[in-house]
Amino acid sequence: MTKRFVVLDSSLDASIDLLNYHRSEDAAYRLILFDYHFWNKNEKAIHRWLAESKITFMMQGMVLMFTTESDRSAFLLRWQG
Repeated sequence: MTKRFVVLDSSLDASIDLLNYHRSEDAAYRLILFDYHFWNKNEKAIHRWLAESKITFMMQGMVLMFTTESDRSAFLLRWQG
């Protein structure tokens, strides 16, 4: 199985400007989307699950940004496979 997401270390993330997106406390926990085919196939189901779970996230390019580590962990537990 292909790795679907890459977790960015928050301590490392604090020192960089990732894809011209400045770190903010509103989106400090990030994942890089690694498997685009998986995302393309499951995008609607993922968005529906996020809405039902009331998880706050933003997406910029291939980066998913969550407000809490627990939201990011819940996402990974559900979708990493």
